[in-house]
Amino acid sequence: MTLLDECLESLQGNYKVLSDNQGEQLLEELFEVFPLTDWGRLDWNRLKIASKCTYNENFIDSINKFFGNHKSDVTIVWDEVNHPVITSKLSSILDVIDDVTAVSSNTWIFSKDKMKVVEFYHDGEITLGIINN
Repeated sequence: MTLLDECLESLQGNYKVLSDNQGEQLLEELFEVFPLTDWGRLDWNRLKIASKCTYNENFIDSINKFFGNHKSDVTIVWDEVNHPVITSKLSSILDVIDDVTAVSSNTWIFSKDKMKVVEFYHDGEITLGIINN
């Protein structure tokens, strides 16, 4: 069983795997709004950093507060191109966040509707950001 399989199993069916075409289209839209650097991080010079945190007992509360609604629909993207793009409720993802972030080195949780993103970078840094207006 792969880490992706374990992640999907831990989500207990509370997710949708997008088709390859849907995933590619959504990624194009997301990375147009949330641009990447050449080295694979979100370009924080073009986004507003709301806060930074690390894995601790409060980081889930920080993410919930940032999104404002733990029932929000969000998109999970991993930096491994062979992994699918999935959508789920924020609460479902945060319930199993260790399984979600174990899938790949870098993980992003996007809410295109709210124009917000959380980046779980491989060095352990968690950055919460919004679009600069």
